Amino acid sequence: MPKKYSKKTYKIGDTDWAAIFDIKPPKIIISQKSPQYVRKTLESRFFDILAHNHLKIKRVASIGSANFFKVAVQCNSKNGVLNGKDIYEIFKPYQDTMHEHIERKVYFVMYSNVKKDFAVNALVPAPIDRVRRVIFYEDMNKVEVIIDEADVGIFYGKNKTNVLSAIKLTGVNIEIIGR
Repeated sequence: MPKKYSKKTYKIGDTDWAAIFDIKPPKIIISQKSPQYVRKTLESRFFDILAHNHLKIKRVASIGSANFFKVAVQCNSKNGVLNGKDIYEIFKPYQDTMHEHIERKVYFVMYSNVKKDFAVNALVPAPIDRVRRVIFYEDMNKVEVIIDEADVGIFYGKNKTNVLSAIKLTGVNIEIIGR
């Protein structure tokens, strides 16, 4: 496994988990830093938690310079409605175990079929309760999120990693506007 795709240096005979990242014949590149690896690790290692809480992982995204992954989780329970804080509380006791397998931080995002809601949810860890207004332009697949001027940096994140990873996760162009 290439060093840039592994979480540690391996010696001959060492074993661990990895996911297929790319296939370039005759090589198959495996990774421990790809969204595929994070998704499969969460689905296999935390299967009981996901099943018990009727949760399904829909998407995983990260951008190269970010030190975190965003995981979109859908609640399939017919009677229970979860929000992002509930999902955080469900996985909170397992953060140390998660960090053993996934070296980056993992943020859980509530998945929604409504693009406007999903785009706002994807801005986690920014404080979503500080969003003043959201405008969705369906024909342009764009969301404008209007917040206080003082909160713009929090929503963008360092080097815009928060908003760029939210765009990658949702497939919706997100613009942060401070007023």
